[in-house]
Amino acid sequence: MLALFMLSWSTLACRASPETSTHGDAQRMLRALDPEQPLEEALSGCREVSGTDRRGDCLSAAVTSHVNGRLSDCQGIGSARWRSECIFRLAEGAREQNLAHAVALCRDSGFERECWGHLIQDEALGRVAQTPREQAEQVATLAARIGRADSEGLYWEEWALGRYRADLMVRREDCGELDAPKACVLGLRRARLRLEAELGVENQCQAFQEGRPELALSDGRSVLNSAIPSAAVNAAICGGME
Repeated sequence: MLALFMLSWSTLACRASPETSTHGDAQRMLRALDPEQPLEEALSGCREVSGTDRRGDCLSAAVTSHVNGRLSDCQGIGSARWRSECIFRLAEGAREQNLAHAVALCRDSGFERECWGHLIQDEALGRVAQTPREQAEQVATLAARIGRADSEGLYWEEWALGRYRADLMVRREDCGELDAPKACVLGLRRARLRLEAELGVENQCQAFQEGRPELALSDGRSVLNSAIPSAAVNAAICGGME
């Protein structure tokens, strides 16, 4: 996941004295986020911000907060870090309207893998209510446009995680609806491993004590082929937790 975050402009504005340059920078940053302000004015203000990181963050935020922000605006940012971040944000914003354009932007971002990973995640979370069969064509189109070997598997992994978190049934058998189920099966298997690691040993022990599957919906139904942990597992892992 991308580990770059915008500065807290409101915090800067509140803490800085009006006489300091920091206060002026904070005000310029806040104005950069105002979609009502013309983009050129926002960019002009950002260019006066002191410090390479603040200036780059401001410029990136200005471009991606305005509907007419373009790749060329991002490319005009001097800092390579913030230029890449700007293109990354632009790609995320373009996904719903023009997926092909978003994928193309990812290739220019400098964070290509993370960028297309975010696109896949957003696409998957938008379709958690659909079965694999209902979205098979959309997934194939997405994978073809991204052009990465593992894009389909990652899609099904994120779909399964999103579906579980939405308290919806998800089973590896669902992949059997597809003509080519391999990527789906692998994706759901990875989703299960991620969830087990995320929920941790305490969940596993509690599941054994309650006689329920380790991964279950709110009504108790097992998901992702989860089973009740065995007595041997409970004794080996949970014995010291009492």
